[in-house]
Amino acid sequence: MSRRTVLTALGALGAAAALPPTAAALPPTAAQPGRRAPAVHSGGRRVAILGGGMAGLAAAHELIERGFEVTVFEPTALGGKARSIPSPGTAAGGRLDLPGEHGFRFFPGFYQHIPDTMRRIPFPGNPNGVFDNLVAGHGFRMAIPGAPDLTAPASIAPLRFDVYDPLSLQESLTAAFSLGGSIPPHELAVFMRKLVMFLTSSLERRNDGP
Repeated sequence: MSRRTVLTALGALGAAAALPPTAAALPPTAAQPGRRAPAVHSGGRRVAILGGGMAGLAAAHELIERGFEVTVFEPTALGGKARSIPSPGTAAGGRLDLPGEHGFRFFPGFYQHIPDTMRRIPFPGNPNGVFDNLVAGHGFRMAIPGAPDLTAPASIAPLRFDVYDPLSLQESLTAAFSLGGSIPPHELAVFMRKLVMFLTSSLERRNDGP
């Protein structure tokens, strides 16, 4: 590590410490019933987290569960790029601007860490915390530059086709074939091998196996 890197990091630390935190100091909280108990005891130690994006908030959540007193310093807005950001000029009829999303807002069934975290974040009236706010999606649509949109069912077993009408089915087949032609052959071969492995595996292996 160079001297310039060290000095830059120290300067950023000092600047962040001088900013008022948008989130106040967060006291340690006891583990809630049904949620993971703290793994360690902090001994009253305090932690400062610089940046209130998803990484910073996730770190704060984990540390609070373990008994640390945490302060998050964020100069702009909690959530970072993961938050919903109003799109200027989209308001109509006295309503607020429409939310713009930096990334997708779906969680595939094979995700493990995000549902686990959601279950540990309390929400009034929900026994499983914010996890209970999720809703099932029957299909998704992907926009492809220079090609029609690709619509696909969200479930493989049982396979659902009720997300299609004749036009969207025709457009999706066109998009699927055009997308396949843009993927390098060796990468497409790897994907197909993995897809065949998944489709020929039992549910026990999909859920529990390597």
